Amino acid sequence: MKKSIILLTVVATACIVLISGCSAQQTKVNSKNSNSTQNITGTYVGLADSNSFEVTLDNKINGQNEIVIRIGDSVRNSFESLNLQTGDHIRFSFESIKGQQPILTDINIQ
Repeated sequence: MKKSIILLTVVATACIVLISGCSAQQTKVNSKNSNSTQNITGTYVGLADSNSFEVTLDNKINGQNEIVIRIGDSVRNSFESLNLQTGDHIRFSFESIKGQQPILTDINIQ
């Protein structure tokens, strides 16, 4: 009887340790996927508002052909200096943050 209780305690402790390790790993994976930088090409459509622009993508992202990107403060001057026109083909990078509009980090005319 005593051996059964000890064995049950050891098995229960091992299960708890394994479950804790799995949930810690899952949290780490989710954190890693919440922010990502993507490099994309597409055709400039125009300004959506004073802080965002729309692009028709060369390749779909999450099933979408078009995307609206917020112009990050660090690249606003570069963006404005390009004087983009509707139909310009561009290569750009943006940061995806879960639950927020993508933020432009770099842009060039191709």
